[in-house]
Amino acid sequence: RQTYVWKELAIGVMKTGNIPSWNPYEMTGKPLLGNFQSGALYPLNVLFVLLPFPISWSLLILLQTLLFGLFMFIYLRNLKINQYGALLGSLSVSFSGFSIAWLEWGNIVSTALWLPLILFTIDKINIKKIGSKALLLYLLMLLALVCSFFAGHLQSFAYLYVFSIAYFI
Repeated sequence: RQTYVWKELAIGVMKTGNIPSWNPYEMTGKPLLGNFQSGALYPLNVLFVLLPFPISWSLLILLQTLLFGLFMFIYLRNLKINQYGALLGSLSVSFSGFSIAWLEWGNIVSTALWLPLILFTIDKINIKKIGSKALLLYLLMLLALVCSFFAGHLQSFAYLYVFSIAYFI
């Protein structure tokens, strides 16, 4: 698919120490970093630095399912749902039609998987108490929002962001 090729080009350019700003192989050249779906700045791209590209891609796709399930489990347990219900909920979201249908793209599910973690941090934040625990929660929420933003699917991020604000309110 196209996102695989864009990601491979972006990672290859970054491994040479350059910014992946241009894709000379498409038409007469197109922005690569400006092509949001390449996900060039996604923090989980660290896998591609450590391992060969095909293995890293496979791990990234596998991590989408695992992280979505893990974050949903944490969120559901926070809602006081028993462990069996939380396990069922996390398996349901990990292997839902949405997750499986978009899994191979590598950016849509990577964007959406951060939503349960964002909702968890919103639930845990107590605006009246500012301290080290609150700061840690704010940083965790910021990390999840940044990861979701840079995963590479702006439309999914917009939905996630609007929903998170509405949930917060």
